[in-house]
Amino acid sequence: MPTHNTVVNPWVVETLKKLRPRRLVDAGSGSGEYGEMISSCIEDCTVIGVEIYEPYLSAFPNLKKYYSKVILGDIRDVIHEEEIYGDVIVLGDVLEHLPKEEIHPLLREAAKKFGYIMISSPLGFSPQTRPKEGNDISFKNLHERHLCGLTGEDFTNYNIIDYHSFGGQFVMLIKGAIK
Repeated sequence: MPTHNTVVNPWVVETLKKLRPRRLVDAGSGSGEYGEMISSCIEDCTVIGVEIYEPYLSAFPNLKKYYSKVILGDIRDVIHEEEIYGDVIVLGDVLEHLPKEEIHPLLREAAKKFGYIMISSPLGFSPQTRPKEGNDISFKNLHERHLCGLTGEDFTNYNIIDYHSFGGQFVMLIKGAIK
């Protein structure tokens, strides 16, 4: 789904207000829900979106309203681009869509380029339910499949600043390398 579990929204807003980022990257922009949330609580913040699924760029015209720029690409590749840096990177309902062995190289690179890494993910493996057929735009997006399950235990090698679980969802803030 090009959306996220909204149970995390109060924590996301509160955390962003404390961090007051000037530049933020939202990996997996989807329908723009994080972009809208960020713009509602943070002023004067350049927000860059990264989206892997091209049809979402035209299906969700509000992306242009909430993001300074949306880059089409896979965050595992785009993370190496020069313009991908900032105070915060948001990986909201993204990591569960990656093979588990590809998560830590992404996080290590993000830690070099961002002050903080904000993660939201289902707690453990949560199968992505999809209709067997349909015309819904997300039905055709094979990147929506959940490939792994995560818990806080998967992140013990990182500098975790904050961690909470909300039912079947967890959020965490990891300190990156830049100030």
